[in-house]
Amino acid sequence: MNRDPLPVPLEEGAATAEDEAPDLDSDRREAARANEALYAHLKAHDAVLFRTDSVFAVRVSGEAELDGRKVAYCLVPPDGTLMKARRWKKTPADQRLALVQARVNAQRMAAMRSRVSDFLQQSHALAQALGLDAGQFWPALVTDGLEEQGRFATILARMQAAHAQQLEQRNAQKVKDAIRLEDYPESFPAAKLPRRFIALLGPTNSGKTHAAIEALKQARSGVYLAPLRLLANENYERLADAGIAVSLVTGEERKLHPQATHFASTVEMLDPHRSVDVAVIDEVQMLEDAERGSAWTAAICGVAAQTVYVLGSPGAEPALHALAARLGVPLEVQHLERKAPLEVEPRPLGGLNALAPGDALIAFSRREVLFLAQQLSRMGRSVATIYGALSPEARRAQARRFESGEAAIVVATDAIGMGLNLPIVRVVFSSVSKFDGYEEDLLPRALLHQIAGRAGRYGIHEAGRVCGLDEFAHRYIARELRRQPHPLHATRFQVAPSLDHLHALQAATGEQSLEKLLQRFVRNLDLRDDFFVPANLEDSLARAPLLDRTGLSLQERVMLSLVPINSNVIVLDAAWRGWVWAMARGETVRLRDDYAIERMELQEAEDQCRLCAAYSWLSYRRPEVFPDGERAREMAVRLSTLIDGMLARRHSGSTGRGMQRERRVRHGARAQPRSARRHRH
Repeated sequence: MNRDPLPVPLEEGAATAEDEAPDLDSDRREAARANEALYAHLKAHDAVLFRTDSVFAVRVSGEAELDGRKVAYCLVPPDGTLMKARRWKKTPADQRLALVQARVNAQRMAAMRSRVSDFLQQSHALAQALGLDAGQFWPALVTDGLEEQGRFATILARMQAAHAQQLEQRNAQKVKDAIRLEDYPESFPAAKLPRRFIALLGPTNSGKTHAAIEALKQARSGVYLAPLRLLANENYERLADAGIAVSLVTGEERKLHPQATHFASTVEMLDPHRSVDVAVIDEVQMLEDAERGSAWTAAICGVAAQTVYVLGSPGAEPALHALAARLGVPLEVQHLERKAPLEVEPRPLGGLNALAPGDALIAFSRREVLFLAQQLSRMGRSVATIYGALSPEARRAQARRFESGEAAIVVATDAIGMGLNLPIVRVVFSSVSKFDGYEEDLLPRALLHQIAGRAGRYGIHEAGRVCGLDEFAHRYIARELRRQPHPLHATRFQVAPSLDHLHALQAATGEQSLEKLLQRFVRNLDLRDDFFVPANLEDSLARAPLLDRTGLSLQERVMLSLVPINSNVIVLDAAWRGWVWAMARGETVRLRDDYAIERMELQEAEDQCRLCAAYSWLSYRRPEVFPDGERAREMAVRLSTLIDGMLARRHSGSTGRGMQRERRVRHGARAQPRSARRHRH
């Protein structure tokens, strides 16, 4: 705010208006005398008239005393704003003088000094209560024109803020004392066990999982930790088919054997208190995954097994050496070569009409997958589709259509790169750019290698082939596949806070808010050498403010913050919020079963399937609140079947002779033109 002080009072002996203009008439002389009197009055009371952009006001200087200490102030008293500038200029000088004399006089100045003294007493008492020195805040009482009571409030607010900052600093130190991430491995029972790591590292189709599962079959007890429910289920079936007593344990599904010696789980479902002879941790390069990397850190540090097989790409080796050294566990590295060679074709495909049976066409969004599949079906081609929004059951059903030859071509997102072993002859990239959550960018080299590696299944094809749909994609693929993926970092392994961590922070700081506890975990940990770092808690932090308003226990809020449901989908987020408030009110949450499933559109069916999966996840953790878990799992199967049927009808494409011809090509028989067949007969 612009403050332009008016001219100071005339000094004694200076020329007066009368001296300079003896010919002024009586009114003007009276006005000049009134102005002189006004400035003299202000000076006598240590006051100054000043103008802001729109008003005239007075500020008063003085000293107040507290316990013998004198404190200066310069403030606008509560009635120190006189009038708007435009009106002031039109007001006669004698009225201005009268107004200033009424507002600035000995009685009022004494009252102001008393108010400042009272404020000094009040702020001193507050400072003592907060453990602060009030004197460091009092210089702010000298201003160039700020209102008295407002300045008092500002100083008190600054004291509260300084106290809060001190508390935050003390709490930050308490957080560091309570949780040292360098001691993270010691928080697991496995830290006391003699363990050894065997790393099986190689590209896709090098037989890593097969070798590890064979070792698992020979063990007296064991656990397989998968990145996906689909993979956990697949290897659960492999172990069960071998006559092993095995249980499946994922977030949304349980198949429990009463005498189980082996377990197949998703990596997040690790039970660190269950000791086994052999553990297999699959897709270990996921250590650097922005959203789930902490689960692999926990698995490597915490799985209680004498022998731990870690499977992944060759680039994981530096990270595994670093972790093994930090954990004091011996590491044996075995490099596996790809069983069938992978070849880049000499030229791009050029167009969809050049796709052949056994091809996988890769796109990077659900919308693009469905669009390309529709284009192919209109061309008479039979298509299967696989993308992330599909349930594991629907993905498996679509995969079976491709495996059986019912669908000649599979159109898929990068969801195909993990957990599905399909008889793909050739991988064709429709694009080499992908939205990474922030912007569209070229495919990371490691992801490109993983997807391309799905071509050429060992035992079915002599080699795998890969190409781009257009020239740009093809050149990028050819260049990147000649280069090795970047190795994983050998530091900054992600750690997510456990409930024990949060209880420790709560005990140390007295903080009850989940949001603030998570923030403290992220910001104030003792990281020392940055070997272990806080995980990305963006989703939990986004949910925490709502959860903190519910009155639920910390354990319940943590659980609800981790529900595997996409909050960016409006219908799913609304369901999650409804579950939260129902749980807060102590209600039982029943699963709706009044849906007309047969009339659902594809998107609605996918959303309802994901909602059933999330309900099932909650039913395993709080069955008394979410009692319809079994019904949710049954409905998810029904919805998956419905989705599979929708996709099959959408993209059935060729039938009859055309489909038979494509099947023959898929299975190695050469499709000859009709003229050649006539000649042969």
